Amino acid sequence: MSAGDNGFQLDENVDEGDADEIRQFNAALDRLQARRLTEISVSGPFLKSMLAWKIATYQQPVLYRVVMLASGCAANWNARNLLCAYLAARAIIETVAVFWMFEVDLRELIEKEDVGGIDALITNRTFSTRDVELVEAYPDTKAINILTLIDKLEKQGLPGVRQHYDFLSERCHPNSFGQQHFFSSLDRETRVERYSDLNDLQKHFDFIFAGATLIQMVEVCMDRLDTAIIKVLELQNRPTPAAQ
Repeated sequence: MSAGDNGFQLDENVDEGDADEIRQFNAALDRLQARRLTEISVSGPFLKSMLAWKIATYQQPVLYRVVMLASGCAANWNARNLLCAYLAARAIIETVAVFWMFEVDLRELIEKEDVGGIDALITNRTFSTRDVELVEAYPDTKAINILTLIDKLEKQGLPGVRQHYDFLSERCHPNSFGQQHFFSSLDRETRVERYSDLNDLQKHFDFIFAGATLIQMVEVCMDRLDTAIIKVLELQNRPTPAAQ
């Protein structure tokens, strides 16, 4: 009944609208998984551009992370571990925001032919950290606040993503929505509190899946980044006016 070993399962309780979206998610996940490489060496065209190599070696760990998060989100949903599915869906939004804005910034720098700016960007994203001691030693590695990037993603044409992220965060935190309203329900007439980890499954699915489907944006970014790597290669190997 599974549409894919790493994807969301389809069963008789899934309506056709959700089923179509699940098939699209699972297909995107399969394609992303197939894009993963086991190594990238400084050879071939990368001998001509270490900068292009840096971008390619940043691209793959992002890809591995997205595949693992998306697979984990689906696996936890299939096992009805809703809280862990929420955690993975929230992490997918965070990862998409970082990667999408990186690709947007990279395209702008390529258009400006700003090689120094490209190098600074890829260095920051590759080694970004919030560790105070590391940032003091290497200021260029300071990570951008994730909420800043999610807000930028919303302005890039994904309305509602910040609100959705905030709601997922409420579910992930050990507060009312992450505990009391997650696992319990009160019968106000009998004053009996009942507990279950399977309350409101359809509502939970809608929120979790909405975050998970952002992996399709990653696929778009991956295609654009493949093109960007070629452009960086060309930019760094363009003949100088004196050599023409």
